[in-house]
This record gives sequence, structure tokens and C-alpha cells, in this order.
Amino acid sequence: MELDKAMNAGGGFSLIVPLYKGICHLDSILAILAKNRAALKAAGIDLPLELVLVNDYPADNEAVQNDARLQNLSDCRLVLHEKNTGIHQARIDGVTACRGEFITMLDQDDWIADNYFVSQYRALQKKKKATLAICNGRWVSPGRQRRIYKFYLSQSLATHYMVYPHRGNYIVSPGMVLMRRSAIPQPWMTKVLHNNGADDSFLWFLMGTVKDGFIAVANHRFLYHHIFTGTNCSEDHTQMIASIREVAEKMKGEGPMGDRIYTMFAYRMHFADETGKVPQARFIDRLCIGYWDNYNRALGLARKILKVIKK
Repeated sequence: MELDKAMNAGGGFSLIVPLYKGICHLDSILAILAKNRAALKAAGIDLPLELVLVNDYPADNEAVQNDARLQNLSDCRLVLHEKNTGIHQARIDGVTACRGEFITMLDQDDWIADNYFVSQYRALQKKKKATLAICNGRWVSPGRQRRIYKFYLSQSLATHYMVYPHRGNYIVSPGMVLMRRSAIPQPWMTKVLHNNGADDSFLWFLMGTVKDGFIAVANHRFLYHHIFTGTNCSEDHTQMIASIREVAEKMKGEGPMGDRIYTMFAYRMHFADETGKVPQARFIDRLCIGYWDNYNRALGLARKILKVIKK
């Protein structure tokens, strides 16, 4: 009841986790939930944290619904799909079902730190009208870990929208992002991708097409692990190319920036090889979006002016 009041008052956090054959991950998901709720309380942040599970593997519906661990949670919402719909629709249904003002969409096999919501929430408050807080993290594979953003500069680039239509997605996973639910564009909720893999890129691209949609802040703390399992969509190049092509088609007609993104990615995917790499990417980018050359000229002029001033 207290959770409902707080959520209805326009506050709170929602952790949205789509499940696909994911019952084996419930213990780790519930541990993340419990530790983050304790951290919020210890930090004096009087906002509730709910868990929204979207089961996209119908054979597990009964097991998920009757799981004792979930039945004992008053702050957990279940969405059960009667047929497999894919990751994009699962995330949409999670957003529709959630009540929090601030949301994170976490993959079932990924990990976030115990103080994730505390740190991300505080980062979000530092910038006026910010809609996204992007944390740093690590790629985790058997016997190896490496930083997602090696330098502050590379993470800072992820907060500038104009990088995305030029060079593509700079955010590894939506699990790195705490976002305002109100900033999610309506086209992302209705133009469903049927090829898994690039629905997060689609979200960031669309957010930049609306006023005050993509206002991001970098949180340099390491709060997220992207865990390679061997079945990640991002590792299937053929599927990713198909998904990116679908994103390009759906961006067409979403304003001038949407048309720019469609043009650039349509050309890039035309030249992509079987691994998804585009040898002509730099040439094609400049062909499709001329602002990059203007940016370089402006940067060069600024350096010359600074040299004159120093003299």
C-alpha cells in the first residue's frame, strides 16, 4: 500500500527485467533488488524500488507465477506472455506495467552494483532536466574483465546525442542507464522491432528526435557488468545487422534527424560485410551527414584562435 502511494505520487524506481528461460537467474535478480533497496534506505532516499519481471518464455509462466520467492514480494509485478514476442516487446510491456518515475531495463544475466540506484539517481540530479544517467561498467567473460569506457572522454561522448547518428550506439546496454520514464518516446512503444538486438539503439536515436529527450549525464562509477554467456544478441552479427536495418527503416519519417539516421544506416548496412563491419564507414558517414566536416573545421579554427590568444 505504501509503495502504491509513493508510486502514484510520481516518484520511485522500477527495475525492469525481461526473462527468457530465466528462472535460473531469479536468485541473483532478487539479491540485486534487496541490496539496492537497502542502499536507498541507508542513503536517506525515501523512494521505493519495484521489480517488474516480464516472462517471454510461455512454458515457464506457471513456474514463474507460482514461485514462492516472488509471491512473498509485495513490490514485484509480473507480466506473463502467452507467446514469445522478443526483447523489444518485453521491454515495452515492462515499461507499460511499471509505476516508477526512474527506470532501468536490465538483461536477466547482467549485474548492477548494490548502490546502483543511489549513485545513478544522484548523478541524474546534478544536471538540470537530465533524462539519462549513463554509468561505466565492465565486459565480463570467462577469465577476463575489461572496462566498457576506458577513458572519461569516451564515456563523455556517450552523453552527446550528435555522436549517435554519426557513429552509432555508444551505450552497451540499457542496464547502464537510469532514465526518466517520461522521456521514452511514443514511437519506441509502438514501432516494435521483430529482430532482437538493436531496440536500445532505436530508443536512444528516437529520444534525440524530440525536444529535451536526450539530455544525458555521465556517471563515472563502475556499476554495471555486461556478462557474455555465448547467447548474447550482440554476438550474433547476422541478427544484429537485420535488427539495425529494421531500426533504420523505422527511423524514416521521425523528423529531420530520423531521416538523417535512416540515410546513414541504410548506406552503412548496404556496404556491411558478413561480420557487420563497414570498411567505408568514414567516407559514407561524411557523405550522408555533412556536419562532421563542419565540426572539424570549427575545431581547427578554435585551436588557431587559442594559439593567437596565448601569444
